[in-house]
Amino acid sequence: MPANGNRGYVLLDQHTLATTRIWLDRFAQLGIRGVVFAVPYPLLLRSYPQSKLYVSFYRNVVAEARRRGMTVEIESAVVFANTPFSSVRWDYSNLTLERLTRERREMISTIIEQIAPDYLDLGAEPDTEARLTGLRELNDPARYADHIAALIKGIDRKKTKIGAGFGTWSNPEFARREAELPIDFIALHIYPVDAQAFANAAEGCRIAREKKKEILLDEAWLYKANPSEVTNIASNAKVFARDAFSFWAPLDQRFLRLISNFARAEKIKLVSPVWSTYFFSYIDYDTGVSQLPYADLVQLVNSTATRSVMNGRFSETGVAYHDLIAGRR
Repeated sequence: MPANGNRGYVLLDQHTLATTRIWLDRFAQLGIRGVVFAVPYPLLLRSYPQSKLYVSFYRNVVAEARRRGMTVEIESAVVFANTPFSSVRWDYSNLTLERLTRERREMISTIIEQIAPDYLDLGAEPDTEARLTGLRELNDPARYADHIAALIKGIDRKKTKIGAGFGTWSNPEFARREAELPIDFIALHIYPVDAQAFANAAEGCRIAREKKKEILLDEAWLYKANPSEVTNIASNAKVFARDAFSFWAPLDQRFLRLISNFARAEKIKLVSPVWSTYFFSYIDYDTGVSQLPYADLVQLVNSTATRSVMNGRFSETGVAYHDLIAGRR
């Protein structure tokens, strides 16, 4: 979806909001009733360049989603700065946990007061946040729970539900600690599919139900890696580059069926497949294209998908997801 905050200043282009409206129209055609997008630290800090324009953009995106009857969830962890996944450049080298907490509290207040999503996920990948920021303590369940507790202390939530979670490649102890906090939901991210990942996901759901928290699965996609490659899960450009190719479509569809069945069995409130691009288009594999740098490959995929969005064309995976939502598969 074009509203991903990791795209940085591109969001402020005059055409981005118009394009987002069309994507939302296509989502509605697929039967999708909720959208999830990232509004990461530090984009909305008062000190961040053009932060008021980002706030205005996101207010408009939320309004457009609600006009289509959609639930809105914002993920607001930290930006994937200085990586192939983001055009944003941000210096984390002098960041302390105290400063991160203080500035994220400012952003959380801005999101709630000025953008007002239905759900606000404060972080569901502690390991990724630790890696991006260099703050290794974030990858400790107790310390991460303390961080979340400090973020929400005294915050006026208004009508926004606040939560946190973990990636199912990590220890469910994250969910156990988070569920003790005054949050509304536990968020799950599912990428690698193996017995341990789904055992962790099921345990996260059990913990949430025990503590009477809602469960959201706000990121999931088939992780196309063998066991030796399952490292640096959420920021492994080599692995995510594989998603682009059309020969994966049958397995992506099978994964979506698996996730749909899991979500129904566990009574998960909201499910969001992360790479919605592939509901519209893949690209065919050839040796030359496969050697492109990740950023160039993504640009090619996105331009192909955008043409499909504009022309109202869906991929076989998009059609399959429509049928899953409609209960036909």
